[in-house]
Order: sequence, then C-alpha cells, then structure tokens
Amino acid sequence: MVEGTSLLRRHTGLNLYRGFESLVLRQKENYMPMYETTVKTSNGEQKERVYAANAQEAKKLLEQRFGPRNVPYIPHMIPS
Repeated sequence: MVEGTSLLRRHTGLNLYRGFESLVLRQKENYMPMYETTVKTSNGEQKERVYAANAQEAKKLLEQRFGPRNVPYIPHMIPS
C-alpha cells in the first residue's frame, strides 16, 4: 500500500465526498429554463418553446430552426 499513501496525503483534508444531497438541489446545478415565443410558419403564427441558458440563446436556437425572419419577438422565460 506504499503506492497509495502519497496520493492519500495529497488529498487529505479535501472533502471529495459531497454527502447526501436532495435531488432538487442537484438539479438546480443543471437547471436550464424554458423560453417561449411566437414564430411565423406557413400555417400562420404559433407558440414555440425551447430550453436555453438565456433569451438570446433561445432566439438563436429558434432562428436556426425557423429562420431569422420567422422569429420576430424576443423569447420570454416560462416560470417553472
């Protein structure tokens, strides 16, 4: 066990084990809000939703999907 002792010495005092965390707390770290906006389609206008980090990213994702001219409005965040 001589090989592992230096490794243990280097990491002593570091709390590598996070212990019990509720599922809700762990999901907060990876939480990505949902944004909604009206887009123009061949069938008229419709509401579309995407998950994105912010409104600008949501608009960019929708513009990639529907084209820049078909996303005239800034998306707004849907409360969870």
